[in-house]
Amino acid sequence: MKVVYDISVLGQGTFNLRAGIVRVVEKIAHGLASARECELTFSAMYSLRSVDECLEYLAESRHLQEVPVLDPGVSRVVARKLRAAIDRVEKRSDIGWPLAGVREALKGVVRCLDFQHRRNVSSASRGADVFHSSVFPLPAPTARSRSPERFLSVYDLIPVRFPHFFHKELVSAMDRVYKSLHPGDWALAISESTKADLCEYRGIDPARVFVTHLAADPELFNPCVDAGTVATIRERYGIPESAYILSVNTFEPRKNIDHAIRAFAQLVQQEHMPGLNLVLVGGEGWKYEGVLDAIQEAEAVRERIIVAGYVRNEDLAALYSGALAFVYPSFYEGFGLPVLEAMQCGAPVIASNTSSLPEVVGNAGILLDPRDVNGMAHAMFELYRSSCLRDALRTKGLVQAKKFSWERCTRETLTAYRMALGFNME
Repeated sequence: MKVVYDISVLGQGTFNLRAGIVRVVEKIAHGLASARECELTFSAMYSLRSVDECLEYLAESRHLQEVPVLDPGVSRVVARKLRAAIDRVEKRSDIGWPLAGVREALKGVVRCLDFQHRRNVSSASRGADVFHSSVFPLPAPTARSRSPERFLSVYDLIPVRFPHFFHKELVSAMDRVYKSLHPGDWALAISESTKADLCEYRGIDPARVFVTHLAADPELFNPCVDAGTVATIRERYGIPESAYILSVNTFEPRKNIDHAIRAFAQLVQQEHMPGLNLVLVGGEGWKYEGVLDAIQEAEAVRERIIVAGYVRNEDLAALYSGALAFVYPSFYEGFGLPVLEAMQCGAPVIASNTSSLPEVVGNAGILLDPRDVNGMAHAMFELYRSSCLRDALRTKGLVQAKKFSWERCTRETLTAYRMALGFNME
C-alpha cells in the first residue's frame, strides 16, 4: 500500500512540542520504512521551512534517508529567499516604519506560500492509499473522487478537557487539530482512554478510531545492573549515595509534582527515615514555579529534595534502575511513557489511577487517586520498608512492560490502514 506519512515535527527542533511526541513520530517512521507492505513517502506539510529542516534531519538518518519526500518545487526556494530577506531586515538597527512594513509584507507572502504548500501536499497525496498526519491538522478534504484514506494521530485530549493546565494559544491550536477530523476520516489514539475522550469530544464513530499503544525504547530503557554506571550517573546529576524516590516529569501543574513533594515531606516527618531523598528530573514547563514553591514550603525536608533538572535519555535508565521507587502523580495522561520506561528498567511504580495510566501499569504497580496525599505517603513507606514488595513490583513491571513494543505499535498502525482500505472496498 502507498502511504504518505507527515514528519513535519522531526525537522522542528525548536517547536514547543513534548519531546515524547517527537520520539513517537520518529519510531513510527522507522517502523513504516521497514514494513515490506508499505510503499512509504514522507511529507512535511506544516511549512516550507519544515521541508528544509526535515530534509536536513533525513540526511543524518541512515535508515530513513532513502525514503522519498514530497517535493514542493520552486516555492521552497522562493520561501527560503524571502526568509533570508526577513532575517536581514530584522538584524538592522534602524528599522523604521518603511522597513517594518516591508518585513510584514514579506512575512505575509511566506504565510501565503505555506498555505498553498499545505494544499499542494494534499493534492500530491491523491495517488496514495493513505495520508497520515502525525501531529498537525489534516488538510481540508478535497471533493475529488480519488483521495487517500486520511489518518490523524491523537495523543491526548487534555488541552480541551483541562484547559486550565495550558496556555490559551495551545488550547486553540490543539482544538484545530481535533476539529480537522471529518466524518470520513480515521484516527489513531495512543490509548483506550484517549480513544474514549476523542469519541466523546468529536462524536466520532468508535469503529473509526484505532488504538496504537506506544512503547519505551528497548535500546535506552533496560535494567542497569552495573553499580559503577549507576554511581557515575548519580554523581553527574548531584544525587547522593543514599536511597531515593524518583519522579520524571515536566515541571508543570498537570504533572502534580507538588503532590509528591507534600507526600514525601509527610512521610519523612512522620516516620523519621534517615537518608531517603526525593529526586526530581525534568525541564521547566508552564507555571513551573509551583514546584519550586512546594519545595520551599517543605522546609523540614528541603535539603533532601534533589532537583536534577534535565537528564539525557541515555542517562535515565541508570536513574530508574537505582531508584527505590518511581512516582508519577499526574492528574491526566494520554499514555504515560515515563511510567513504562520506569517499569522496563525495573523500578517499582506508584502512579495515578486516572486516564490511561491503569492501561499502562496494569497490576504491576500501586495506583492511587492523584489527590490522596496520605495514600501516596503510605505507598512510599510500604516500598521503603518492604524489600519483598519492591521485588514483586519490579518483576511484575518487567513482565507488564514486555506487552508494549514499537513493533506492536507499527503492526497496529498497518492493521488500521488495511482495515480502512478494506472498509471502503466492501
